Amino acid sequence: MRFCNDAMRFCRFAESLCKIAEAFCRLAGTLGSVAERLCNDAKAAKLISPSSIIAAVSINKSQLTGDKKFMARVNIKEIMTRVFKMLDAWEQGASSAKFMNITHGEFKADYDAVEADLQEIADMEAAVKMKKVAVAAKAAALQKKSVMVREGVQGDSAYGSDSPLYAAMGFVIDSLRKTGLTRKKDEPKN
Repeated sequence: MRFCNDAMRFCRFAESLCKIAEAFCRLAGTLGSVAERLCNDAKAAKLISPSSIIAAVSINKSQLTGDKKFMARVNIKEIMTRVFKMLDAWEQGASSAKFMNITHGEFKADYDAVEADLQEIADMEAAVKMKKVAVAAKAAALQKKSVMVREGVQGDSAYGSDSPLYAAMGFVIDSLRKTGLTRKKDEPKN
């Protein structure tokens, strides 16, 4: 009986591991075959050996290019500062030299591409901030108009604050409005 309970617990663990592996597969396409094998093993046999679990989970960071956990560790500002210094020194000291078959021009082109993307991101962020300010201003103007419309419906002799239109707009009509006054009842003393 104990063996069955342990086996069931292990199967549930394997199924949850399968779900985790599928999530990793979506984040990093390179894990497709490992996750697929793991899921097939879990679904078909309802049992996975600990060695296959360890093999499926033990991956290196380069395989997780889409994982936010590892992407967050990239300090773009630090990298760009270091690469700028390297480019400057390379240009001053040995601009025609190749290092690991990379020319100064190729390295500078990659730097410029990242710099252009960073500038594009900054422009987009500025546009988003400006759009948020514009939307907030429009919402504030809309709020003022909504108060004016509500007061207009209340003051209109054809509709008023007890009309079905006023209720349909989401307001409490006068006939259903409670006074808010509460009176304590005397409790009988025993």
